[in-house]
Amino acid sequence: MNGFQRNITFSIRRAADHAIVLTATMVDRFHDLVVEATVEPESLAIRAIRANFSRSPTDNCRKIQERLDLLVGVPVGKGLTRKIFEVLGGGAGCGNLRMLLLGSLPLAINARVGEGVENVWEMLDTIHRELRGTCVGYSEPPGGIYQPERPVMERSN
Repeated sequence: MNGFQRNITFSIRRAADHAIVLTATMVDRFHDLVVEATVEPESLAIRAIRANFSRSPTDNCRKIQERLDLLVGVPVGKGLTRKIFEVLGGGAGCGNLRMLLLGSLPLAINARVGEGVENVWEMLDTIHRELRGTCVGYSEPPGGIYQPERPVMERSN
């Protein structure tokens, strides 16, 4: 399979009722897949989740909705990864949807934390406080990571 390419995108928007809508797409030679999850803005619980396969290797791929419905009510936060693997693992699951949801759902936290923040450094500090202890990037102590003498990215703001 020479030259295989897979394109994945994640996007976030707000619905009219302020819910967070996360969309993940995956397009490759065998797939044209969109998964959209709507998350409650305060609790970050998954309100709805739908997958649309415009192209898939088999028709069985389209039978995943019943499994996705098991994620409704699950909060985006601690335990989410475990729950996604439980629901979408094995012969009844889908590795591609699992990967897309693991990439997109945590962005709900970023959307909520970053709302109304104009300065990118203030937003990064806020995100760091909210996600402290969840990964090496947000390990303790939070101080020093975004200081000008050790920037992790070029300051434009």
